[in-house]
Amino acid sequence: MQVKQALINLGLSDKEIDTYLALLRLGRGTGYEVTGESGLKKSTTYFTLEELRQKNLVTKIPQSNKVVFVPKDPNELLTTAHQNVIDIESIIPSLLAMTPQNNKPDLLYFEGVPGFAQARSVFAKYAKGNHIQAFYSYHPNPSTEHIDIIKKHFSELAATGTTITYITPDHPTTRSFQKHLQEGTYTVRFLPLDIYNAQSSLEIAGDAIAIMSRDEGQSIIIENAVMANMARSIFNIAWKFAEKYS
Repeated sequence: MQVKQALINLGLSDKEIDTYLALLRLGRGTGYEVTGESGLKKSTTYFTLEELRQKNLVTKIPQSNKVVFVPKDPNELLTTAHQNVIDIESIIPSLLAMTPQNNKPDLLYFEGVPGFAQARSVFAKYAKGNHIQAFYSYHPNPSTEHIDIIKKHFSELAATGTTITYITPDHPTTRSFQKHLQEGTYTVRFLPLDIYNAQSSLEIAGDAIAIMSRDEGQSIIIENAVMANMARSIFNIAWKFAEKYS
């Protein structure tokens, strides 16, 4: 890691870094000398030296007719960083106590083909150890790119032993779709296109719902137990309805 980036990570500004490094090169110096070495304006240099003094990185030594600034040993940066870690660790329990237990991200949004692939991968993690119930979509002319994403997704599900119950439009593309699923891992019911012709899918696993639209290039994953149970109930009704077409 470069010196400047490491100092930025420690919380120093660009001007503070330029001033501190200039003073290190000088060993010690007046504000005028530091200004010349750093290339900053005189007023900026004096202001920044005071900021560094407050951060305990510079010592200010008044002399008879001038003020000299001396940089602290760089090893003290490491000591300060260690102390900062200790201070943060000490307040973590207090910070966690202020955080509601259910305060966690509950919606993920993805865009484009890369987003569709990422959404599939993320949902596979939600589905691990759960059973998926899904309204799968159809597309009359699926792209090779999307087919590859779907194949990878179902390989990930099969690898974790995830099973799927799904409803899908009855179409040659959805019939051939089954070849991407591992035998024994799925149960399917087809509905006629005049009843169900969705081109976006809705999938439920555990407390997560995924809504994915290839054509629109948008995918959403919602983690909410109440909404997932509602979607699951709707699926169960649809599943019973689809029985007469199977």
